[in-house]
Amino acid sequence: MSLGEGDAGGDGSGWRQLRVAEGEALLGEGDAGGGWRRVKRCWVRAMLAAGGGVFVFMGSCSLFDLERHFAFYGAYHSNPTNILIHMIFVWPILFTAQLILYFTPSLPPKFEFSILGIDALLVLNVGLLFTVIYGVFYICLDKKAGSLATLLLLFCWVASSFLGSWLGFSLAWKVVVVAQIVCWTGQFIGHGVFEKRAPALLDNLVQAFLMAPFFVLLEALQTFAYEPYPGFHATVQAKVDTQIREWQEKKQK
Repeated sequence: MSLGEGDAGGDGSGWRQLRVAEGEALLGEGDAGGGWRRVKRCWVRAMLAAGGGVFVFMGSCSLFDLERHFAFYGAYHSNPTNILIHMIFVWPILFTAQLILYFTPSLPPKFEFSILGIDALLVLNVGLLFTVIYGVFYICLDKKAGSLATLLLLFCWVASSFLGSWLGFSLAWKVVVVAQIVCWTGQFIGHGVFEKRAPALLDNLVQAFLMAPFFVLLEALQTFAYEPYPGFHATVQAKVDTQIREWQEKKQK
């Protein structure tokens, strides 16, 4: 395979294409496991593209599949009252989690600031790490709503840092415990009384915790007729209905 003269001193796109083609050839055509072949293809392409300076995340990978995540979470939150309960309690859970994480070991530098005459301290700690992870994940799911979610996450991190500096650990942990108990109790009531289905975290803990803040944000944005792309909500609702129907059929067996 020839790169062509224009690629020798250009942007290297021909060389990247060659490496991608060679990587795909390594996957082989006789792989009997279609799902495994798609996984391997995704990783090979991602690694090859990263080596060329470009990270390509192929559609066969479901990590950033917003429809899949939203449908999974939506299947556990279809009752309007339960959705409203989660819209009230999910972000306070996240905020108070950031509050207690404020007291985890930190790295330099530290940033001091003052609000209304009260001194506060921003530190690079586990709370910021989770804020960044959540923010990047949400932006990868949807740039517009994800950017808004990231701004809210950063605001919560700054506000929780301010509150943590003001309260101190001896009082902050008590506030966190009370808030977490109230918020989680409210959500379990929403599932038991209104949804009549166990929470999503019992089936997929990581996915449930990752998606909860973004799910309620998208639900709120939906009231303003926002959707990540045309037809998103109709497509997701069809998947939600299918998953709920399958769950009901399984429960009746």
